[in-house]
This record gives sequence, structure tokens and C-alpha cells, in this order.
Amino acid sequence: MNVKIRSFAKFVFVMLLMLRSVGQLHGQETIFRHVPKGASNSYVEIVSMFSVSPSHGYLPVRMYVANSSPVAQRVVVSFKSQSQSYRGEDALSSKSQFELSVDAESNATREILVPLKPFGAIQFSPNTGIEVKLTGSMGTLETRFDAMLDRTDFPVVLMSEALHTPNSGKLTDEMNRTISSSGRYGSSPQFAAKFDPKMMPTQWQGLSGVDVIMLSDGDWLAMESASRLATEQWLRLGGHLVIFHQTSPEPSLVKLASDAGFGRVTMQTLQADFLLDPAATLQLLSSKDGEGNYLTASIMSDFADSWPLYETAEKKPFYYTLYVVILIAFAVFIGPLNVYRFAKNEQRYRLFYTIPLISLAFTILLGLIVLFQDGVGGSGARRVLMEIRPNDGEHVALMHQEQFCQTGLLTQSKFALDSATIYPVAIAATRWSRFTQSNAESGAYDIEQENEHVFAKGDWFKSRSAHGHLLTAVVPTRGRIEKNSGAQTFVSTFNFPIRWMLLEDGGKFFLAENIKTGVSFSAREIDEFTYRANIHESCVTMNRRHAAMIKQATQRKNAFIAMTDQGPAIESLAQIRWKSTESIITGPWIAGEQVP
Repeated sequence: MNVKIRSFAKFVFVMLLMLRSVGQLHGQETIFRHVPKGASNSYVEIVSMFSVSPSHGYLPVRMYVANSSPVAQRVVVSFKSQSQSYRGEDALSSKSQFELSVDAESNATREILVPLKPFGAIQFSPNTGIEVKLTGSMGTLETRFDAMLDRTDFPVVLMSEALHTPNSGKLTDEMNRTISSSGRYGSSPQFAAKFDPKMMPTQWQGLSGVDVIMLSDGDWLAMESASRLATEQWLRLGGHLVIFHQTSPEPSLVKLASDAGFGRVTMQTLQADFLLDPAATLQLLSSKDGEGNYLTASIMSDFADSWPLYETAEKKPFYYTLYVVILIAFAVFIGPLNVYRFAKNEQRYRLFYTIPLISLAFTILLGLIVLFQDGVGGSGARRVLMEIRPNDGEHVALMHQEQFCQTGLLTQSKFALDSATIYPVAIAATRWSRFTQSNAESGAYDIEQENEHVFAKGDWFKSRSAHGHLLTAVVPTRGRIEKNSGAQTFVSTFNFPIRWMLLEDGGKFFLAENIKTGVSFSAREIDEFTYRANIHESCVTMNRRHAAMIKQATQRKNAFIAMTDQGPAIESLAQIRWKSTESIITGPWIAGEQVP
């Protein structure tokens, strides 16, 4: 009797898993499904939430494990995202590994974010592939699939299944007809990757490789609350959300469109047949404020030429003459002096130890010169653009950080990256530069998860090099600007002083300076020219994309923009000494009686 009950329970268990699996795969892409030998009721399945992987950022996937055996199982899945250079060599890459333990006769699900290799120079790394390897107690398997093609002439678009299915072909044809094919090597990339609204990432990092999301209002309302929050954070960090609707938009969507932070929401009418006009749809994707507005294009174009932070940061010279003199001296010592002075004709046997000793001496000399000249660690400067969201119970800071540093000798390369994303950016080509527009085809940029923490290691920072990075994070904060009732008086709850703050209220412009934490301060009225001049001064310290975000922030009502040189920053390698960190802070101010 017990055997029959157990068999029936196992049958029900397997059927439930199969039904769940069918529902989950709808609109998604299965990377692999592995069934262990001799255990047909068990499996390991990896499902991508997008039909095509972005070329950078993260690929969100879900891992499903069904364990029908009477013992616990351990599953390890490794990923390697890499580009391939035209010479056939491994180029940019990123490795990661994830582990899941499953109890006996049970199943488990885990959402994981697969780090993708950095966005590199497309002329050297046009193709990106992702290798997947399964190990552990449930067997082994290896497979591979391709990601989107690296390109700077078109944003990375994510489109809901309801819109993608009837429109993808015509949109792809229109894109390939109108957009430059530079760097594609004869291939025709898709217009957009497809997604199921019910299976969207629950972390904003899962959308970090996406520039634009297109969906219907029904798709938006069908999302889980965690996925909707992640999408809102992605939007306010600078994403572009295009919402198609057949009737009047829901009030919640109108609110979202009016307060998109650094991003933007485009509302469009949708026909009953869900068919889109290809030319008009492509027009929606044009940058709102000049070239480089989308992250994909900004990484490769905003930092190589006229990057304000790079131009003002302290840079080390390279002493060519000194090294030439040392090489000449080495040649003289190892050659003529060695032969005619240290190891004369009757003492040639001395060459067996004079050559190693001279070589060792000059090696030590070079090492001491390098150590004296470059030092240990490195130094640099950072600029932070921060959006504060103290309303609607959010209490978060959305941070963009650009940083430049020049390193000496580094003794470590690993650093924590728990709540942030990081990209190497193509900087001006110099003797020290390691990632440029024409030399970004190699390097290992690994991101690993250890327990509950995420770490970056590899070539993010190299010894005796110049590096530029772009970091993004969403962190909790209780900091805000509170406005007292009546006159233009405010209180700052930020735990750092603010150098100045600008705001527009009722068509008038105001400025406050030297603001301290918890101390009431007044804002004096200024003319519009002075207001705009201060905004322009803030913009010229940032790259073009961040400057556009600052200008956008000044167009909102009941919002402020402030500057401090003592604010928080996103930390990376501990050996780097950041000599300056300037922050531009934006966000809505809160009326005192509205403070929760």
C-alpha cells in the first residue's frame, strides 16, 4: 500500500513539474534541459528570460532543478561570455559560476544574472558567444549560444511577445534598410529580443544591457510587482520605456510617464491588430538629446574624446628617455664592459656568473625605478550623478558614477560589487591606456558570486595602466530635502554638507549655499541667467550622456539640483586613492508635512 501511495505521489510530483515547465517556457528560450542518466523524472533546466542575449550587461536566466532521487543533489552551472576577434583569438570575456543545492524528492528555482563581457570595439570583436557548462552530482553537459551583435548605431531593444510576434520581421527589415551596417560583417541582427511580461527580471541589473523596452499597457499590468519595480528602477536610471495602449492609459502609467527620473516614457496608441508602423517605430528610438544618449553608444563614444573628467584628472608621464638610457647602459655593461673588463680573455669563465649578475642588477634597478615612479596602488578622480527618490516609500538613491584612474603596482585585483554594475569605457589612446576604441579586444572581466556577495576580478584594473569606468547602483537612503511651509526655507537630512543647491518654484529661481545637515537654510531668489549658468557649469564636468540627464532633471517641477564634494560614491578597488569625488544630486523636494 505504501509503495502505491509513494508511486502515485511521485507521479503527481513529476506532472506538476512538467506543467510548470511548459508554462514557464512560453515566450522564453531554453538554453538547455538535461536529464540525468537513469533518472528520467529528474532534470536541470536553464531558461533565458530574453529570446536573444544582450551583448553586454547581464543576461537574466532561471534555473529549474527537479530532483526525484532519495538523496540531495548539487548543481553547478558555469558561464563564459566571450567575443571572437577577426584573428580567431579569444578577446573580451567574462566568467561566472552559480551553485544550487536541492533536497531529496524536491525541486528548486533560482533566478540568476549572467554577467556578459564588456561592450568592446566592434571592428575586432563582432561576434559574442556564451558557453555554458553543467557539472555536479546530476551529470555534465556543455553547450553554446550567440548573443546580440555588438553595435553602436542602434540601441538594444527588448519587446514583449505580444508586440514582437506580429512585428519583428518588418521592424528588422526596416532597421537593416535605414541604419548603417558598419561593423556587422554581412550579418543582419534582429530589431529586438523578445520577453514574456510574466517572466521579467526581479532585479534592475537584469535589464542593465537593455536600452529600450517596448510593451503594451496590458503587458505592464501583467508584470509581477517585483519585476515592475526593477523595470521602474531601470527606467529612472536612464532607460527608455515605450508603452503602447489601445484605450486611455491607466492612471498609474500616466504617473510613471510624468516622473521617469533620468529616463523617459513614450506613450503610443496601439491598433487593435497590434501591428506597428515600422518607420514610425524606429523614429521613437532616436536619442532625445544628441549622440550617445543610450548607454550602448555612450560607452564607446563619450569617454574617448573630450571627456571632462579625463582632461582634468592628474595623469602620470611616461619617461621614455630614462628607459632608453637604462637599456643603453645595460647593453654597455652586458657587452663591452663585461667582455673587456669583467671577463677578460684569460677570465672568460666569469661570463657564467657576470651575465646573470648584471641582468639581475638591472632588473632590480628597473623594479626600483618603477616602484619609485609609479608607487603601489593608484590614484584617480570620480564624478557622481545621483537621483534621490524619497517619495512613494522608495527611499533610494540611483547613482551613476564615472571614474578615471592611473595605477602603479597593484597587489590585488578583486573587489566587491554587491549592488552595482561596472563597465570599462573606451578612453583616449595613450601609452598607459588599456581599453580604447581601437584596442578593446582583449581582457578577462570576471564577476563571481560568493555566498550572498558579488565580486569582480581580472582585468578591471591592471598595474601601470590608465582606466576609465562607468558604475551604476541603486542603494537605500533616508537623505532628502524637506521644504518648510511658507517661505523658501529648507532642511537637508543628507549626512554630508552640500556646497550649493538650485531649484525652480513657480517660475522663480532660487539658490542656497553652504548647507549643513539638519540646519534650516533659506534659498535666495536669483535670475534665470545665473540659474542656467550654474546648471551649465555642472553639465560641463560630466560626459555627454550624464550632462543630458542633468538638463532633463532641471525641467521637472518641485525638484532640486545640488552639488557636494563630500557625498557617497560607489566603491571599487580598495588600492585606488580617489583624490576628488564630486557629486551632482537631483530629485524632488518633499514638503515638511508630507515627510513619512
